[in-house]
Amino acid sequence: MHPDYFQYPDNQTFFRADGTYKLLWNDFPEAVVGTWDKSRTLHPYGIGVTNGETVDDFKEIFKILQQGCSIYLEFYPKVLVADCAPSITNAFTEVFGEVYTRGHCNFYVMKNVKDKVKCIKNQELKDELRSDL
Repeated sequence: MHPDYFQYPDNQTFFRADGTYKLLWNDFPEAVVGTWDKSRTLHPYGIGVTNGETVDDFKEIFKILQQGCSIYLEFYPKVLVADCAPSITNAFTEVFGEVYTRGHCNFYVMKNVKDKVKCIKNQELKDELRSDL
């Protein structure tokens, strides 16, 4: 991340964290952390390979990130967006404190909505529910 990026306060407000197994072949999760701008462009702060997706794994990544960012500014994100993994939420709270808004990835929200509305027989109502989100 270029140091000039940190001069804009909005860039540190939103924080995105997730783990994936799709990029490595030995079943080690890759954790990606970053932020995005108003045009929805992801600006990664870091990528790390961990042993798992535990609180300790994410806490270590968040601490390293906080220490690295402290060279340029006090880094305390106000919005966390991640999947519903409690390990990410708990690690974030331990490192950055409890003063933040928790958001969920749109992909997972829509996936769960799609599964839940299967029981509704009225197609028009299903479409209306989906469009509201």
